[in-house]
Amino acid sequence: MVAGTYTVEGNKVMHRVIASARTENIGTTLTRFIEMNGKRLTLTTAPQKSTVSEGEQVATLVFE
Repeated sequence: MVAGTYTVEGNKVMHRVIASARTENIGTTLTRFIEMNGKRLTLTTAPQKSTVSEGEQVATLVFE
């Protein structure tokens, strides 16, 4: 969970984190990529180093 303010630029949303269950994110800006398709909103992270295996991972949230 993340709380804070955000801005939208094109297909990106930038969350400025002021509260988070992951304390290392507090004070950072998290960028997510936005895709709208009808009533479906998809937020996707940039590829990041996996914490559970070798390689990279991408997180995706879908709202409908």
